[in-house]
Amino acid sequence: MSRIIFWDYGHEGSAEVAAAAAIGMSLTHPGRILLLNEVKAGTNVEAGFSLSDQYQGRGALPLTEYGIDALLRLSANQRLSAANFSDYTQPVIKGKLDLVSGSREECLENSHESGEKLGRVYAAAEQAYDFIFTGSRFSSGAVAVAGPHNLPKGRLLSVAVLRQNRLELERFFGDMVSETNGANVTDAIVIQHYDHRSQWSAGNIRRRFGCKLPLYVIPHSTEFMDAWNNMNILRFIRLHRLLPRRRPAKEGFMSGLANLCDGLYRLAAGRDVYSRGGEKGA
Repeated sequence: MSRIIFWDYGHEGSAEVAAAAAIGMSLTHPGRILLLNEVKAGTNVEAGFSLSDQYQGRGALPLTEYGIDALLRLSANQRLSAANFSDYTQPVIKGKLDLVSGSREECLENSHESGEKLGRVYAAAEQAYDFIFTGSRFSSGAVAVAGPHNLPKGRLLSVAVLRQNRLELERFFGDMVSETNGANVTDAIVIQHYDHRSQWSAGNIRRRFGCKLPLYVIPHSTEFMDAWNNMNILRFIRLHRLLPRRRPAKEGFMSGLANLCDGLYRLAAGRDVYSRGGEKGA
């Protein structure tokens, strides 16, 4: 089992990338995946999904009987296990991808106690799923409990979602060499809304900052952003994965997503992917 956390510096792109990668890997790689929203229902990694009928057919129980609220209560009562975990999730892709909706009561506070509570939920999830995807939480633009300053140890991959922005890149690579903030736990970089025509290409970023981490690019896609805002990214990714039947253009969104999914799968398997991903020659 590998837990994969996507984080950013506050522009919220990590949630979009985490959700898209979870769907993409579910459709292309073996293993069972959980996409978990730690914060407010309808936000973060679940914002791109339409959940209005997610629990249809499960009886007349209120929505608080499902999602992170129910999982936390079950865990507190020592009734949560790998056997019943999926009963409190939304099946997104049957047998492959489940979604844990966020809190409908109140957001978890950024504290050691809340981290311990979530840790027990993750411990149960790790027994039921091969991969757990989540997006980090923020407070005033800073990475909070789930961010790189407080990442739990173990089988966890940290993925920084950045932009082709000089100040943001300088901040990240400055953090990488600092021993005071823990940012060196980052395992991979994703450049979101990537423009292959920019002077700040993946290859130039590598050379400028001496980057040795796996670096992947997700080109900007108006269609994906519309799908995210219209809460139908599952349909978008399924459709564009099938059409056209040839490999997508090198600079295309789906090609970038496919490279990211391949890279994450190899990273999770403990393989060396430092020469893979990103642009050719990066």
